[in-house]
Amino acid sequence: MTGGWLRACRALQGAGVGARDVGAREGVIPVLRSAAPLLNIVGFEPDLEEVQRLQGEGDGAGPFRSLTYLPVALGSADGTRQLYLCRSRGCSSFLRPNRAFLERFPDARRFDVVGTATVAMRSLDSLRRDPSGGLPQHVDFIKLDTQGSEVDILRGAQQTLRDVVAVQVEVQFAPLYESQPVFREVDALLAE
Repeated sequence: MTGGWLRACRALQGAGVGARDVGAREGVIPVLRSAAPLLNIVGFEPDLEEVQRLQGEGDGAGPFRSLTYLPVALGSADGTRQLYLCRSRGCSSFLRPNRAFLERFPDARRFDVVGTATVAMRSLDSLRRDPSGGLPQHVDFIKLDTQGSEVDILRGAQQTLRDVVAVQVEVQFAPLYESQPVFREVDALLAE
């Protein structure tokens, strides 16, 4: 057992761990920071200003093996899509806020739609197949926090998911956004 464990550790040390942070607003999540020297991270965030802020925060990868942020949204297919920009940018989504539900809670104004933007969208599978993308092909871990579009992204990552060891997905039990898939739908898709 010890020999196998050592070989696995050496392999990780050599190749690193490929991670995709989808919905990278505010930077890399704390759970990944503990393994920073092993991680090759690609963060996806459709808000160009946020990507520029994240890139300007550090000097290159910092504690990570590699760290790249891309101003691209992920979905089930390549193309463009309308993003609803909310008063609080972290609440922006491809889905309209579910006002009937949100009005029950304090600070529902943060979900007010203040504009829209058309953003480029790619599927995770097409990005992996694109030789001009320059992205690390190896993906072990995917984190999704995309304000209701997680199922759409998972549908565009069917091939990628076959190689992934772990997925962290933000889910809701009640829809914060109109037509938002909730926990049972995310769970059913991942169970496939």
